[in-house]
Amino acid sequence: GRGGRRPGGGGGGGGGVGCWGRTRVGLVGVGTTLGRVAPVAVVGLGDAVGVSAGSSHSCAVRGGGGVVCWGSNAAGQLGDGTGMSLPEPVVVSGLVDAVEVSAGFSTHSCAVRAGGGVVCWGNNNVGQLGDGTRMSRAAPVAVVGLDDAVSVSVGASHSCAVRVDGEVVCWGSNASGLLGVAGVEESLLPVLVEGVEGVVGIAAGVSHTCALHGIGEVSCWGSRSAGQLGDGAQGGAALPGQVVGLEDAVGIAAGPESTCAVRSSGEVVCWGRNSAGQLGDGGQRAREGLDYRYYLAFEGGAAEVSGREGFACALDGLGGVSCWGENGQGELGLGWVSERGLGTVVGLGDAVAVSAGEHHACGVRQGGGAVCWGSNLEGQLGDGTQAPRLAPVAVPGVGGVVSVAAGARHSCAADAGGGVWCWGDNSAGQLGDGTAMTSLEAVPVSGASGVEAVSAGSDHTCGLRSDGAVVCWGDNALGQVGDGTGDAVRRSPAAVSGLGDAAWVGSAGDVSCALRVGGGVVCWGDNSAGQLGDGTMMARRAPVPVVGLTDATHLAVGPSHSCAVRTGGGVVCWGQNDVRQVSVGAEAVLPTPRAVVGVSGAVGVWVGAGHSCALQGDGEVVCWGAVGAFPPPAPEVVVR
Repeated sequence: GRGGRRPGGGGGGGGGVGCWGRTRVGLVGVGTTLGRVAPVAVVGLGDAVGVSAGSSHSCAVRGGGGVVCWGSNAAGQLGDGTGMSLPEPVVVSGLVDAVEVSAGFSTHSCAVRAGGGVVCWGNNNVGQLGDGTRMSRAAPVAVVGLDDAVSVSVGASHSCAVRVDGEVVCWGSNASGLLGVAGVEESLLPVLVEGVEGVVGIAAGVSHTCALHGIGEVSCWGSRSAGQLGDGAQGGAALPGQVVGLEDAVGIAAGPESTCAVRSSGEVVCWGRNSAGQLGDGGQRAREGLDYRYYLAFEGGAAEVSGREGFACALDGLGGVSCWGENGQGELGLGWVSERGLGTVVGLGDAVAVSAGEHHACGVRQGGGAVCWGSNLEGQLGDGTQAPRLAPVAVPGVGGVVSVAAGARHSCAADAGGGVWCWGDNSAGQLGDGTAMTSLEAVPVSGASGVEAVSAGSDHTCGLRSDGAVVCWGDNALGQVGDGTGDAVRRSPAAVSGLGDAAWVGSAGDVSCALRVGGGVVCWGDNSAGQLGDGTMMARRAPVPVVGLTDATHLAVGPSHSCAVRTGGGVVCWGQNDVRQVSVGAEAVLPTPRAVVGVSGAVGVWVGAGHSCALQGDGEVVCWGAVGAFPPPAPEVVVR
C-alpha cells in the first residue's frame, strides 16, 4: 500500500512477509524470478514491521530500523549501492533507524527516519529524491530541509511527506499538478502544498496525490483523467480539493489512477479508474470503440501481451485472455473461425500466462495446467492429435507449468521443477529431445534443468535458468542458439556463450535477446534488418550488446525489430523500420536504438511484426508503425 501510517521500527519484533504475483525481476523476493499465485515467504525476512510493494521492487522495514529491498535495481532503487537486481532482500546502505518505507510506482524509494528526516534513493531524473539535484542515487540521500516528517509516499515521478504539524510537502515532477502547486514543471526540493492542513496520512499515485485529514476528510490533487480525485469533476488537472461525500476516513491508499479509503465503520470505498475492476464494485471493463487493430485488453491493469504477424493475445489482470486479428485457423480461441475476429478465449478465465505462435496459442492456468488452441497440423497443441481446436484443449502429461512459449509450429513449457517439455514440429530440433521426430504429445527436453521461463522463435527455443544462464536449441542456421558454433541444428540444449546474468529472455523469428541484470541488453541470431542493435547487419552466433543500452527495465523482441523501456520511462527501438515501427524517420533500417518521440513514463512495451506499443504510467497505451491503414506520424493513443 501507499497510504496511511506504516508501523514504526525500533525495539525488535515484527514478523515474516509473504508475497505473490508475476515477476521477471525477483519482485516476490523468494530467491528466483518465478511468479507465484499464492503467498510465499520472502527469503530471510522474519522481523518485518512494515512493507511496501512497488511496480518493479519491494521494500520492508525491519524491527531494528533497518530496511531491505528486492527486485529490479536498474536505477538503484534497492539502495544497496549497486545496480544489480536481486530476487531476495538486500540491505539498504546506512539506514538503521527507519520507521516507514515507500517503494514507488517506478524506480525510486523513500524512508522516514526515527528523528523525522527523510531519505530517498533510485531514479532522480526530475528531482524525485529531493536532494536538490537530478542525479540518480544507488544509496540513500537526505531530502533537503525535511527533518520533521511522520509519513512518506512515493509515486512514479514524485514524492510527498506529511510533517509533524500536519502540513504536506512534495517534490519531483509536477506534471498534471502532482505537487499540488501551480506554475512549476518540477521541484528538486520539497514545496509546501497550500491549503492542506491537519493531515495524518498521504498516498501518491502515478498521476495524482491524496491526503487524509485527521477529521476524516480526504483531499486530492493532480490529474482527473480517470476520476481519481473524487471531486465529481472530469478532465484536466486540479489543485487540492475535497473528495465528495467522504467525511469519516481513517486510512487511504492510491493505485496508479485510483484511490481507496477505509471508513471508520470498516467499510472501504474507492474511486477512479476501474478498467480492471480495481474499485471492487463488480463493474465490467469498458471496451467501446476498439477494433481488432487496436484492441488491448489490459488497460490500467496487470497484463501480458503476446503477438505474431497475424494475431495477438492479451492476459488481463483477472485471468481472462482476449485475442484479436486473423482467425482462419481458430488462432483466437473464440470457438469459431473467420477472416478476422476479436473476443475472449472460450473457457479460459484463470490464466496466468499466454503466448501466441504463428497460427496457434498456448496458455498457463492457475494450478499449472497448460492449454493450447488453433492450428494443429504438426501437433503443436500437444493433445495427441493433428486436429485444429477452436477453443483451448489441455496438454496432457505436463503439470506444474510456470511458463509457456508458442513457436511457429511447436510449443514448449517449463515446469516448477525446472524441467522443460516440448511438442509439435521437430524438423530443426526445436523440441530439444535429441531427435528429429515430430511429437503430437509433450516430450522432455534432454538435460534441461533449473529453467524457470521459456521463449520460442520460429524454429528455435530458449530457456532462462534460475542462475541467470540461458540455454537454447533448434535451428541454428543464423546463430539462433547463440552458442558460438557453426552447427546448423542443435537437437539438445546448448549454453548461450558468455551469458550468466540474464533476468529475462525473449525470442521471435530467428532472433533472441536477453535483458541482463543491471539493464544491459544482448541479442544473437539473424541481423538482416539490424534487429540485433549492434550497429551492423551481420548475423551473430553469440550475444552482442545492443549499442548504448545499459539501463533497460523492460524488453520486447520481434522477428525484425525490438524495443526496450529505459530507466525513467523512455522507449527505444531498433531494426526494421519500413512502416515506422521503430521511429518516425524515413530510414528503412535502424541498426542501433532510436528513441521513440512522444512516449514517456512507459512501464511496458510490446512489438508485433510491423508495429510497437507502450503502456505508459498514466494508463494510456500508445502504438506506432502499421497500426492502421497508414503509419501514423507519431505514436498515437489507442486506449484511454
